[in-house]
Amino acid sequence: MAGGSETPRQKMIGMMYLVLTALLALNISNAVLEKFAVLNNTLTELRQEASEVNDRTVAKILDASSNAPKVLDAKKKAEEVRKATNDVIKALDEYKEELTKDHAGKKMPEEEMILNTNYAEEKMLSSTKPEFGKKFEQLLVDYSAKINQTTGLNLPKINRKAQDYDEFKNNEHHKNKDFLHFQFEGTPTMAAITTITQMQTEILENEAMALDTLAQIA
Repeated sequence: MAGGSETPRQKMIGMMYLVLTALLALNISNAVLEKFAVLNNTLTELRQEASEVNDRTVAKILDASSNAPKVLDAKKKAEEVRKATNDVIKALDEYKEELTKDHAGKKMPEEEMILNTNYAEEKMLSSTKPEFGKKFEQLLVDYSAKINQTTGLNLPKINRKAQDYDEFKNNEHHKNKDFLHFQFEGTPTMAAITTITQMQTEILENEAMALDTLAQIA
């Protein structure tokens, strides 16, 4: 997980995610896929907690009594950061919802969705509708650019490919993959949804760092 100030719980969940991903690469078993469903629920809870913390940080910034130009500017930027974050989180939720549907657009029963091994890969890497995956990545790129431009920071990017990880940059199987192929190639639907939820937690961690910077000004 991204961020330099993770709680022990965040670090534990991040480690669980890495372990399950490694197990998935070794053996796509029902048990592993079911664990991804449990992890996704835990990450969703963590995401909600992080969002509430960021809401409180914004409230504190807006509570600042000073009318100094730099404080007023920090207030305006805090609201912009919160809106940008809420917008991208909502957009990623819509992607996750789309991945729960079959190719006819019908929502899969929960057990079928958890055990499905191909729909997410086919949609994210579609050659007939490549805009689906490309728009997903562009959402992440645009968000990072917006937050960095607003705050003057250089926060960790979310659309990381194999070359961005020390563990994979020299791996013959992964090192030449782009972001979408690295994250979604060969990835069952439940694991893909969990991957997107993990990205949402990273987005909120980046937002927290941005808001902390603005809070120091305010």
